[in-house]
Amino acid sequence: MSEESNFRQATTSFVAGGIAGAVAKSAVAPLERVKILFQVSSERFSFPRAYKELFRIIHEEGIHALWKGNSAMMARIMPYAALQYMTFDQYKRLLRPSDSQSEDVGKARRFIAGSMAGATSVLFTYPLDLMRARLAVQTTVRRYHGLGHAFMTMYKEEGYRGFTRGMFPTLVGIVPYGGLSFFTYETMKLLALEESKKDGKALPSWKRFLFGALAGAVAQSATYPLDVVRRRMQTESFIKTLQAQQQGRAVVHVLQRSMTDIFMHILHTEGIRGLFKGLTLNWIKGPIAVGISFTTFDFMKMLMAVDEFQPQ
Repeated sequence: MSEESNFRQATTSFVAGGIAGAVAKSAVAPLERVKILFQVSSERFSFPRAYKELFRIIHEEGIHALWKGNSAMMARIMPYAALQYMTFDQYKRLLRPSDSQSEDVGKARRFIAGSMAGATSVLFTYPLDLMRARLAVQTTVRRYHGLGHAFMTMYKEEGYRGFTRGMFPTLVGIVPYGGLSFFTYETMKLLALEESKKDGKALPSWKRFLFGALAGAVAQSATYPLDVVRRRMQTESFIKTLQAQQQGRAVVHVLQRSMTDIFMHILHTEGIRGLFKGLTLNWIKGPIAVGISFTTFDFMKMLMAVDEFQPQ
């Protein structure tokens, strides 16, 4: 592939990935907020409780509050998804052996490239994910007034290290998550594309969505406990600050617990189910989001005339 062609492919993947991420996350933002509120609390999850929480938010804060923290999410997800899709294509190209087109090698490459792409995106955008989580757990008491204020307040109160809280479990989780999601989607899509090519038909959007949804379900089920732990790490001290502010007490900054401490605390106080709190809701939200994201990404690439049958 020439340098010009590679640059065009990278640019196309970056733009298409950013749009795909924004569309997917906006579509499921209300469910994401409800999930985060359960993840960071000790309350047991159930669908009736989730419905109750959803309607509580609408009643007390207004329907727009279902998208609370979404500005931070968009600021994060557009560069995150753009980098993830772009670097996935670039890592595949770098990992491709020049003397082999073996399908087994291709499958391994897709998993490794997906893992590397996920980790790259996290490293570049993590503070925005942290801000999104904190803005999402604010209810009637507000500590942060928008994304810019959140960054300034957090820097004053917690310093630079505060922006890395929860990063380690995020990285540990994104490696298998990114690998599994890209591997599952790309493998199923390529098999279907070969069949469609034989029949002279285009691959329908509903199949792309289905493949993306299955990829999301597989990846999130395998890594969900780490998602719960990272959300606790991101919001634990912040929630205690909100509680002190609500009760009119002096704000005392809580010493941040480690990933292992939080993991063991959840096991001890909530049992193994605590590590999977909100997973059933995520089985609805996650596959929809991943399905929309992959489908939108492929659609945008087709609009920009990128060949789907290039070597994978």
